[in-house]
Amino acid sequence: MRFWPNPLTKEECNDWLQRQRVRYEEHGYGYWLAINKAGGEPLGQAGLLQIEVDHRSETALGYIIRKAYWNRGYATEAAAGCLEYAFETLK
Repeated sequence: MRFWPNPLTKEECNDWLQRQRVRYEEHGYGYWLAINKAGGEPLGQAGLLQIEVDHRSETALGYIIRKAYWNRGYATEAAAGCLEYAFETLK
């Protein structure tokens, strides 16, 4: 979380989870858990979300990968999977 302002408190985590639930209810997608295919451990999160840009709703791609897994191609792979979903499934 190098570029994150600070670690979240338990209450902030609960608020974040609620926002993710709302995203899924409103748009049908949000952030997904990124896992290591070989071992199954969580690496971080990646996904799509709606944001406001110049007073327009746009679909954005975001990800956070644990530092221990940086520079191994996981962010690139996660982003590619998100883009494929955006273009192929969501059109």
